[in-house]
Amino acid sequence: MKTVEYIASAEEYRNALGALKKDEVFKRHQKLLAAHYSMPEHKATSAELALVCRMHSGSSVDGTYVHLGSRIYDRLPSHAQDRIVSKKNWKIQVLCHWEASGYGTSVWTLRAEVVEALEQLGWVQNTTDHNQTPQSEQGNVRSILPTTDQIIPVELYVKALSQIHDEMNSRELSVIKAHYEVFGQQATAGQLSNYTGLGQDYRAVNRVYGMLARRINSITGAKVDTRADGSEKHIEGIISTRGLDQEGHALLRMKPTFAEALGVVGLVDVDGLEGAAEDNIDMSSGSTTRLALSQARVGQGRYRQSLLEVWDGRCSVTGVSDTRLLYASHIKPWKNSTDVERLDKFNGLLLTPTLDAAFDKGLISFMDSGKIAISNYSKGDLMKLGIHGTMCIADVQVEHHNYLKYHREHVFQG
Repeated sequence: MKTVEYIASAEEYRNALGALKKDEVFKRHQKLLAAHYSMPEHKATSAELALVCRMHSGSSVDGTYVHLGSRIYDRLPSHAQDRIVSKKNWKIQVLCHWEASGYGTSVWTLRAEVVEALEQLGWVQNTTDHNQTPQSEQGNVRSILPTTDQIIPVELYVKALSQIHDEMNSRELSVIKAHYEVFGQQATAGQLSNYTGLGQDYRAVNRVYGMLARRINSITGAKVDTRADGSEKHIEGIISTRGLDQEGHALLRMKPTFAEALGVVGLVDVDGLEGAAEDNIDMSSGSTTRLALSQARVGQGRYRQSLLEVWDGRCSVTGVSDTRLLYASHIKPWKNSTDVERLDKFNGLLLTPTLDAAFDKGLISFMDSGKIAISNYSKGDLMKLGIHGTMCIADVQVEHHNYLKYHREHVFQG
């Protein structure tokens, strides 16, 4: 069993939560905490919580927790803050601890002390023993929600998509890719129909998704509602049909765990991947190879998270802390790394866009001491961009040395 690092007592969490001003605790924060609390063992993936809270994606959940966690952090005693800073934990871990789950996903669990504090404050009600989940609720589908909102774990969607992948037709593939990559997992049937060339009849997309969902549901065991005529709404096994756009058209939104599974099996391009990774993946390869490569690609998405932990959410060189401006940059390039090296947190730096571009092109490198090395070919232009010889990596570890040596010898242009 994994040992959970202790941060603060229930009383300290209660005091920190209670000290928040009304304008610092938004409804989405309380809704997220209550949803997380209601899950069996207070445990869930970001995608599962997004579905319960009607958030757009797992990233929205992570962002909400980081926003709240940073405020709780500021109100914890200094000795509790030291436990977080000294271990370079990501701010979300102020409230939760995480563990890896299959297929590149992470499961977040509310800290026991946070659970106790929430109960003491009355933000949640302890109506059941979450550590003793009834057997009837431990099947393939979480049964804590109404039928149309039931959570299908990522691994079940992966299993289904892997089984039916070879029989998926071009219309299904094109609709999925457009929905995920072009429209950000949310679009009307008309938008998808027009973009993929299925014509003006929006019902064509509904039929495509209906047939696809029917096959997937038969494997995942998803339960769906029935229409007035007795037919089943198969599409709801993979797509949420609630909500309207500004013109009153029904929105089709990919269920977060389904969307995550599409990335795992390689049916869509996952946001935030390095171009080298995409260049190296042959989508014509067999399903087994494709699945293995795609899992590595999802690992790159999680890789950014591991670097945020290593570098305490700051640029390795400048200390910039706005994570929107930071790129997860491999030291030994992805295309030259083994799968183990690709996911090694010590084979990476968090860099601002300018530093990332210069490092990737070999115009700069770093010594084992952290001191920057600047290429003679572009020294003048780099100085105009604010890159100068006094820069250095703030905290180089021994584990970085071999990767930095590789970069100096094989990437750096001297």
